Amino acid sequence: MNTSQQKVLLVICYPNDWHWVLSTEFALSLANQNVSIDILDLSTTGENSFRLLFKQLCKKDELKRSLKNILNNSDANFVGRKYVLSEKIKNKFLVRSEFSSKMNLNNHPALNSIIEKIGNLQISKTSDKRVIKKELSAYNSVTSVISRINLDSYSMVATVNGRFSKNAAVIKRCRELHLKTNLIEFGSTLLKFEVFEDSPHSMKEAEKKIKICWDNAPEEYRTRIASDYLSELVLASSDNKYGWRDLMVEGSIPKQKLAKRCTFFASTEAEYAGGVGDKIVEGNFRNQVEAFQSIVDLLPAKDWEIFLRRHPRARHGSDIDPEELLWADFENIPNVFIISPDSEIDSIALGLSSNFVMNFSSTIAIELAIRGFQSFATLGPAPWNQLLPKHYTPNARELKTFFDNPPSLMKVANLYPWAFYVATFGNDFQAIQYDNEKKKWILDSK
Repeated sequence: MNTSQQKVLLVICYPNDWHWVLSTEFALSLANQNVSIDILDLSTTGENSFRLLFKQLCKKDELKRSLKNILNNSDANFVGRKYVLSEKIKNKFLVRSEFSSKMNLNNHPALNSIIEKIGNLQISKTSDKRVIKKELSAYNSVTSVISRINLDSYSMVATVNGRFSKNAAVIKRCRELHLKTNLIEFGSTLLKFEVFEDSPHSMKEAEKKIKICWDNAPEEYRTRIASDYLSELVLASSDNKYGWRDLMVEGSIPKQKLAKRCTFFASTEAEYAGGVGDKIVEGNFRNQVEAFQSIVDLLPAKDWEIFLRRHPRARHGSDIDPEELLWADFENIPNVFIISPDSEIDSIALGLSSNFVMNFSSTIAIELAIRGFQSFATLGPAPWNQLLPKHYTPNARELKTFFDNPPSLMKVANLYPWAFYVATFGNDFQAIQYDNEKKKWILDSK
């Protein structure tokens, strides 16, 4: 399709600065290609009006106002105000009649935001009722607006990320109409954005992007960048000041009790709740709990001690442990040892002390591989699986084959395409900079 004939609807769903930053940079990139852009501002829809007023009075919306001016000056057209205004009246009555304690929230597009807001995978329809109603209200409000707009003239609709309640409402409606969608997310730095057609959480799409990124780059340049990135990753993941390591004691590992040791490194589950990401192939592990159960079933208990290393958290994180119940069924198995998220156990040292290391989609696999550790496997979707096919065991049959005959002699260079992509992907910002000292975005002074 000729870009001069395209017309894009950009939907801004939240008042947060980062949503506006990504949306603005995306719009500017299309304007440079002579694409016609309409902008539907739903950032105040379903939000707390008193909080928004407070931000305005305290001049905390200066960046947002400046970005609106930039968008206006770029010939982008703000549309749909009549729909937004009428929706504010209708929404007061919308959710009260819909929400009930019997309502099934499984796979609801707002589920991801509900879990993130309450900080727990276990939702109580009584104690969490306020959060549930708020997210359903926001979702329904945007659904109502977007459903009343004629989208026939648009070749594509874009919004940020896609997994939050209001963004999810936009995506669901557009895909029901078989309308092309773009999801905007940060790239390799806070000064880059990347566009996804399926989802920023899709490993299949990431694999495609990794290949394209690698194939289109000069050989000497891509090799140097990839090698440097992996070297920096080793240094960062050995530094106790590095995010997830700040509670660890270097070299601290449990005393070995049985002949052999297998360690499973769990990922954070909450971000993928609500069905974001790829659909799991029938017969493959549906989640990391199922994968871990298979490890326990396959390794003889008399020979193997099996460590479950829960995903570490920073020293100043929340006291709530939202994923504790996921692993409750394993607590009384004699040869299974669960390491809590705030443990001082050194993850790298624990991995290197193991006969086997398993992960579902954690980069700990990469961090051990570049240190020369060979006996590792990834049991779930991950962007490096196509590069390390012998280390990908997505079901019990392939996992057993791996245990019986583990691969060896993996070349670190196999990981270069992944490393190059992670180090460089995304489109450079044109109008916005990030102030590292103040930890906020500012307009480029150039």
